[in-house]
Amino acid sequence: MHMLKPIQRLPQYKLLLGDYLKPQTDECVDYADTIKALEIVSAAAKTANDSMKAGEALQKMLKLQERVGDFELIMPGRELLKEGELMKINRDGAEPRYFILLSDCLLYTHSGVSGKLKVDYRLHLGKIRLAVPSNQEFQEEFSIITSLRSFTVRASSMAVRNEWLEAIN
Repeated sequence: MHMLKPIQRLPQYKLLLGDYLKPQTDECVDYADTIKALEIVSAAAKTANDSMKAGEALQKMLKLQERVGDFELIMPGRELLKEGELMKINRDGAEPRYFILLSDCLLYTHSGVSGKLKVDYRLHLGKIRLAVPSNQEFQEEFSIITSLRSFTVRASSMAVRNEWLEAIN
């Protein structure tokens, strides 16, 4: 319980080696070995961090897969880029829709039974075109245009809209 996990020790070793290296010059006996040790520990720390991020991303995808149900969300090479609610604009006003941006497609969903998400449309990223209104009144909105389906959505703020636009592009 009192021992730190090995993954937590790596950054500490990196700091210790860095501090040990500071007063040394290239004439010091330990200089070359310290440089080599620092490179090894830095590489191990990076690998550990990358593994942790990959594990967290997988956990997030698994939770999302539970919500989506039948749609095969988890596939080799597919990454979750962004998810969130946007208001879909229609003739009667606006209705909430949940969007899931993956590395290969954009999923347009709605809430179904017991909080599950039902995928309405799967839009391939390579076939999406985005349009932003020039009118100042509609600065939170943007249009998603494909040959099969086009619609306009409204974000909660201009900053959120810009996050979506950047993530999709």
